[in-house]
Amino acid sequence: MKYISTRGKIKPIESMYAAAGIYAKDGGLYAPEVMPRKIDNSEIICLAWLSHARRMGFLFGRYLSDVYSGLVTEFGDRAFVSADFNGSVIKLLKQGDNYFAEMQNGPSGSPFDVALRPLPILFEYCLAAAKKGGSYILGYGVEPDENIKPLIIVPSTGDEALALINATTNLTSGKVAVVYPEKEISGEKLHMLKKMQGENVCLHGMDADIDEISLAITRYMRSNESSQLAETQGLYPMRGDGQSWFGIVSHAAFFISAYCEMLVKKYITLGEQVNFSAPYDPTLETLNAAFYAKGLGSQIEKIICAAPRDSIFSKLVTTGELDGSCVIDDMFIPSALERLIHAAAIFSEYGDGGIINDALNKITSEGRYKLPSDAAKVLRDAFYIYHPDNAETDSDQKAMALAALKHYESETGETRKTIHMQ
Repeated sequence: MKYISTRGKIKPIESMYAAAGIYAKDGGLYAPEVMPRKIDNSEIICLAWLSHARRMGFLFGRYLSDVYSGLVTEFGDRAFVSADFNGSVIKLLKQGDNYFAEMQNGPSGSPFDVALRPLPILFEYCLAAAKKGGSYILGYGVEPDENIKPLIIVPSTGDEALALINATTNLTSGKVAVVYPEKEISGEKLHMLKKMQGENVCLHGMDADIDEISLAITRYMRSNESSQLAETQGLYPMRGDGQSWFGIVSHAAFFISAYCEMLVKKYITLGEQVNFSAPYDPTLETLNAAFYAKGLGSQIEKIICAAPRDSIFSKLVTTGELDGSCVIDDMFIPSALERLIHAAAIFSEYGDGGIINDALNKITSEGRYKLPSDAAKVLRDAFYIYHPDNAETDSDQKAMALAALKHYESETGETRKTIHMQ
């Protein structure tokens, strides 16, 4: 499978080069040139009896067509060491008529244990494959060198970094650099991170919020400084959060896996469609993953989410429009927004059609952009957004999810089974 930039200004590259990279030379994000066919019921019934690691390996295999399939399976098994997850990665709980899929039983106790777990090992494999390939690595223009090691950079208030550091314990090389907001991280999380600090883990605090830090890292990784780091220090910078393409695939695998667990427990029948309730986060990483999971399988009908009315995501889905508040220095903020727009075009009859360049040009010149009708319809059909009132925003994640589902069922009259992702 070949990979292109969301901005369409570079030649397609092999999947192993795109896997560890995020930003193409034209400033876009790497994405598949074409989407693989949807997972059919015959594949689902096979996946149902496999571990989450093997399900994830199957999904990754669809996007790593130039990497030996046995290698994909190996890094899946290596990433999800059963002892780290008490023998189970996914916990599916039934409470009355509600189903909750939890991925919080890993070493750090956060969902990122599952979402980010495979990335460091994937980076190591693909960087090694790129070295052996004898061509330029991942678009940075750095010549292959056996001495180049991954430097995984992650902006974090704690959970992402802890999960990523735990995931790197099985790496044979590489370092992790955690950049955290000094005023937003809790004392407990900072203490835990400092205990992990050492030769292969460095911490850097900034007097900025997490969005500003993420933007600063994006600027750095799009600059020439990142390639200079590889040339001068032998470290190849890679982003360790859900903004990388395979970060999204890893996260999307959780949705597919939750569906499989529903089958195993006989809560649904093969081919039965379900809804997913996904938590809102300003980075849009989870919602992006849910959208791709829906695009990968016909088993997912609707993605239900409680999101602020004035959020960029809410405006995009409900009106199909974007304004200048989502673009800074020729970059969509958050970066996942660029992926979401590009995916909406790919999954629609509109196709890619240069949608990202059109959006950036229109927002720059006119201050706003309206999605093509086909792409806008794909988003409206995929998502149901509930706008909580001020009192509800103080509720915990589970209460918010149940409130969103109640409003959805009241408005639509639908009673399809819904899996709440926790």
